[in-house]
Amino acid sequence: MTFIPRCFLIAVVCLAAWFPIVLHAASEVSYPRYGIAFTPPAGWQGEETAYGYVMGSHTHPGLIIVNLHEINSMQELQMLAAQELTDGSSYALAPVGMAQAIDDRTLAGEFQGWFGGEQARAYAAAMVNPHGPGLLVLGVTSAAAYGPAHRQAVLELVESVKFSARERGEVDQQWTQRLADHRLIHMSSSGGSRSGSSGFASSRTEADLCRDGRFSFSSSSQVAATVPGVSGHSHGGDSGSGQWRVETGSGDAGVLILEFDDGRMQEYRLTPRSEAGEINVDGQRWFLSRGRSACG
Repeated sequence: MTFIPRCFLIAVVCLAAWFPIVLHAASEVSYPRYGIAFTPPAGWQGEETAYGYVMGSHTHPGLIIVNLHEINSMQELQMLAAQELTDGSSYALAPVGMAQAIDDRTLAGEFQGWFGGEQARAYAAAMVNPHGPGLLVLGVTSAAAYGPAHRQAVLELVESVKFSARERGEVDQQWTQRLADHRLIHMSSSGGSRSGSSGFASSRTEADLCRDGRFSFSSSSQVAATVPGVSGHSHGGDSGSGQWRVETGSGDAGVLILEFDDGRMQEYRLTPRSEAGEINVDGQRWFLSRGRSACG
């Protein structure tokens, strides 16, 4: 399941392709790490993809896309439902009228515009989850093919949603204990020269993960290059703070989740290394230091 930011960005899938992935029989879809479960509507089947959980139908053209969002109040959902859904280039869906409250946790409405290069119409429902991340359910198809069946499919899925307290297992507890009051450090550098030209690049990322659940994060990078008669240099960086937690991944992996105070969210997959003071983060070697941590 994929997180989307507060502006409700979604991944573009070409509607003309109708449904470009393998269909699987409908059954309850469960995400224990988020405390979320739902059942695809009758006649719709799908699978987990890089875009979220995506469903298609053999009888109704278009897609139903399910994703996570970070909003935790109906008031904020109402404000965002009045805005255009867009990434600035690939799709732009504007609200048609005002969104309506389906119940005390769900807001829904129609949108129209462009999606994947086609004129499109959609029915979207956003749900607030009292236990964690909420759901955005989007039923989208071409403007010509849109009909009551797409609205009904979204509402049927919404009605099936079950929110519950997140499962917490031994794996995420072990990772939490290991990371608390430590600094995660990643460094990389590369460089070389050839035929009178040279270049150098380096980056450093640090995250202090404190026992009280707060973190501070910083990253910096620089690039320098020289060719005969010309040289250049650039640098950049990022920083922030917020809340951190670890959730269970597959096997002995954990998922480190950083929820920034400005609304951003980042996830990292953690796996162990045999070397002391080191772990794998998204498959790369990171150092783990207690002495350098700025936690009190």
